Amino acid sequence: MNAPNQPPHPNLPPNWAPQGNPFGPPMPYPYRQAMNQQRTPQDERNIALARKRYTRVAASLLVMIVVWYLLTALLSNIFSTAIHSGTSAEYAMMYLVSDVPLYGVAIPLAIWNMSGIKPVKTRRFGLSAKQYIVFLVMTFAVMYVGNIIGSVFMGLFAPNTINPITQLMGHSPVVDIVFAVILGPIVEEWLFRKQIISRLRLFGEKTAVIFSAFVFALFHANIYQFFYAFGIGIMFGYIYMRTSSLWTTITMHMIINLNGAVIAPALVNAVGGQEELVYSAQNGVVSVAALYGLVMMAVAIVGVVFFVRNIHRTEFYHTPCQLPKGTAGKVAYGNPASIAFMVLCGLLMLWQMVA
Repeated sequence: MNAPNQPPHPNLPPNWAPQGNPFGPPMPYPYRQAMNQQRTPQDERNIALARKRYTRVAASLLVMIVVWYLLTALLSNIFSTAIHSGTSAEYAMMYLVSDVPLYGVAIPLAIWNMSGIKPVKTRRFGLSAKQYIVFLVMTFAVMYVGNIIGSVFMGLFAPNTINPITQLMGHSPVVDIVFAVILGPIVEEWLFRKQIISRLRLFGEKTAVIFSAFVFALFHANIYQFFYAFGIGIMFGYIYMRTSSLWTTITMHMIINLNGAVIAPALVNAVGGQEELVYSAQNGVVSVAALYGLVMMAVAIVGVVFFVRNIHRTEFYHTPCQLPKGTAGKVAYGNPASIAFMVLCGLLMLWQMVA
């Protein structure tokens, strides 16, 4: 799953490579050739620096969540009449009281707090149309598998809990397009891919991708979305890592959300809702929504095939401050800020299950 004309050293600054060889020496980073050597003083310094940076990123996300929920609760109380008006404006107001505090205050505050960490500058590489489609189809497959896992989990442990996303989306296509299809992907990719990965990739590409995907999944704060958000985060994180093209992941994110927030709900509503769709299928009535569901199922199956065929081509390069083997997990997830962020998001998920 490599990008076209992908150099062997995407993390190297443009002026790093020796004269006459724009892609650097045969080994990614010469001073890290002996990857199984005992820890050196430089390794210890890298671990200490990485711990500080992961702590700062996690603390920024923690503050983001707290500010977001507090402001949302405040605005929900102020505009409670409009939120429960029973009119078409109700859903726009629900988006506004949640997304305005998030996009306008909480996320900019998090970015400002991360600004002390200098991002790594990388070269940018595009995807061909074929590669773009293959990655997109694989992402659909990952999303559907994750959605099944989340639905099964909730069916076993919280069968009476309603997916909050189904309550919000599908009522006003224009509102869904503005907030879920346009604003959401732009802001979320800007934060979870560009800002986080660019600041953490110096200590290991794979760790940065998995961490960004994990906090992206926790950020959604409900089990229904956790598993597929984590899978999508892995896909988008890898694509961004290999291309440094934010618009590539933004457009893919937009297509994913367009399908889930606008197209699928509109087709289901056109046949009278989910129950009517199931009833029609049981009685052999083929609807446009049913055909669309079959098409998306086929896309997911093809995506699984693509994934299996391409997984061995995944490339992660050793970086200048690569953490020694066995230390990355503790550094990324064992610091106090990461633990606090995980606990808070876990409690929010639990509250969503029992509320």
